[in-house]
Amino acid sequence: MTTPTMTPAGWYPDPGRRHEYRYWDGTSWSPQVSDRGATATDPELWPPASPAGAPTAHPPATPAPALASPAWPEPDSPHPTTATHSPPMQPGGPYGPNQEQSAMSKPTRTPAAARAGRRRWAIPLIAVIAVLALIVGLVIWAPWTGPPPPKAVRAQSSTATSVLIKWVPSTGDPTVDRYLIRRNGVQVSSLPRTATSYQDNGLAPATTYRYSIVAVSGTRRGDPSADVRVKTLAAGPAGLTAGTVTSSSVTFHWSRPATAPDSYVILRDGTEIGTAPGVVTSYQDNGLVPVTEYGYAMVAVLGGVRSAPSSVLVVKTHTPSVSSARLEGSWTVDTKVIKSGGDTPKVGFTDTYTWQLTPRCTTGPCAVVVSGEVGNQPLSMTLTRAGAVYAGTTRTHISDCGGKGVVDTVTLRITIRKAGMDSQAWTARSWVGTMRINSPYTSLGSSYCPAHGWTISLTTSR
Repeated sequence: MTTPTMTPAGWYPDPGRRHEYRYWDGTSWSPQVSDRGATATDPELWPPASPAGAPTAHPPATPAPALASPAWPEPDSPHPTTATHSPPMQPGGPYGPNQEQSAMSKPTRTPAAARAGRRRWAIPLIAVIAVLALIVGLVIWAPWTGPPPPKAVRAQSSTATSVLIKWVPSTGDPTVDRYLIRRNGVQVSSLPRTATSYQDNGLAPATTYRYSIVAVSGTRRGDPSADVRVKTLAAGPAGLTAGTVTSSSVTFHWSRPATAPDSYVILRDGTEIGTAPGVVTSYQDNGLVPVTEYGYAMVAVLGGVRSAPSSVLVVKTHTPSVSSARLEGSWTVDTKVIKSGGDTPKVGFTDTYTWQLTPRCTTGPCAVVVSGEVGNQPLSMTLTRAGAVYAGTTRTHISDCGGKGVVDTVTLRITIRKAGMDSQAWTARSWVGTMRINSPYTSLGSSYCPAHGWTISLTTSR
């Protein structure tokens, strides 16, 4: 028969794994347990004891290091005694299952255990303080935070294929190294920190784009600025050239852009004067003033978006012919008798009259009514127009026969010699003419006046 190996008393790992260590008294497991240097009592054994009271597990042959035997309080007797460890009580032993074991009390902590407890609390406290300090430092420093975005980001389109973006530089920490330009969320350019504008080219006409700017410091990117939206202009016409030009009209042509517009707006001297369909390439402007310069430009319209105005085409209307001048106004008429068939007035006689010429139309050349006097007699007659020549005949009293008034035949013919602009109208500046006065045979009973007449030249000034 083999004698069983005895394990010496001491602290060993708790076989029940409820605690770090449990005390082995040499024959059985005791209720004394230890966790992180602090001892306590745990009467529940795990694994459980066998029916005979012996534990089912034995500790290793070598006790746990740095652990002392549990200390016991001194008894009331003045003589010190040595604490012993009794085997765990079974339910049928001297202590009932619900009675507290009076022979054994909770062991006190050893000095080493107390120091270990203090160390156990000091190290976590230092760690907590260090973590808090690190958190505060990171919040203040914020190394993961990029620079703030630039301010007042704005965009405008000056052409059909480009957009100009402007901004106010970022301020604050960290310092900006460069700016990233994003179009529709995609980076399209990187600019140095000194930049405050960027022109994006090669865009599509009449198209909306979104732009934002990101400030960068080293490897840290800030938040993008708020998106700004801008729509490019429509593509405009090109190659504006003059066509047929008259004294009162201008025709011009242009080349259609690659993207045909819906319509064109016609500008004359910066003012809209009309529109044209997007499929045409010419326009005629009528009712113009002769010998006057006009500046024409065009704007294409596509989907409600206008293009930039085209380059200006300057055209000067032609000088009209003298025959197209308008004859009107008050005139000083100098007369001179160049042929006489009667006694008076004689050849060479001169006189000056004031005549009023009133057109029978509101604009342009047309028939006129002449109002004035001749030989101190009133004269009113209508002259019809034939180019630059105006002529007419009337019967009115001009001459006398023995004190008796005679109804004479007056024929007037005038020709415009010069014309010019007057209040934006092409008008006659001077004219010449002749007037023939024919007096009929007139009987006075015992006497008579033979038929006779006078030819008078007319010149004018204004």
